[in-house]
Amino acid sequence: MENTKIILTQEESISHALDTVWVGAIKNKLQEVVDFSKSLNITDFEDDSQFEVVKRTKIWYVKTRNTIKRAFKFKRDDYNSLAKANLEAEREVIAVIELEEKRLDDMVQKAELLKLRKENEKVIEDRIEALKKCWVVWNREELLEIKEKEFENILTEARLKFVKEEEERIEEEKQKIAREKEIEEARKQARIEAEKEKQEKLEKETKYKEFLAKNEWNFDKIFKEDWKIILYKKVDEFLI
Repeated sequence: MENTKIILTQEESISHALDTVWVGAIKNKLQEVVDFSKSLNITDFEDDSQFEVVKRTKIWYVKTRNTIKRAFKFKRDDYNSLAKANLEAEREVIAVIELEEKRLDDMVQKAELLKLRKENEKVIEDRIEALKKCWVVWNREELLEIKEKEFENILTEARLKFVKEEEERIEEEKQKIAREKEIEEARKQARIEAEKEKQEKLEKETKYKEFLAKNEWNFDKIFKEDWKIILYKKVDEFLI
């Protein structure tokens, strides 16, 4: 922890060097910090003290990068004619810390991811089950690397989609039942109409037979005209 304090105290002297734009002095100061921080490592990702040292050092790099950018921007604004040279100097100075900053950042991200996975192991089955209830299957490894807030958003979206699809399914089922009912009603009506037509035809045939019988079948010709039947009988014959 004492070594971290040594690194953090470098900011004052770096800021002073930036004020006078002593690029060489700045690079030397930064290189001292980089050389030292290269010895930092997380050998045990469950050791919070190691993680804290690396994280604080990484934060220092971020703050220093911002300090450098602000300082050189100030110089560029004051001396437009030297803008290009200042920009190149800025890149040159930042390049000293860039690789080490990235190494520490990668280490912190890895440690944070391992912590997140370890924490999510406690609730992974609940997450899987909650998604299954919404008919959603999610990769276990991906779920282990999702933060709680992000998972809540995923679950909320899945639930809303499930409710919407369920409502649509119920509505579709209602419409299907209604269509089937209409079809059955039409078939029933068709059967009634067919039976009625059959009955009317039978009644007409019966009445027709009764009509013929009433006339004792005493006729020579049957003539159908529109909706009526006329019986004709030869009364007599005269030869000429």
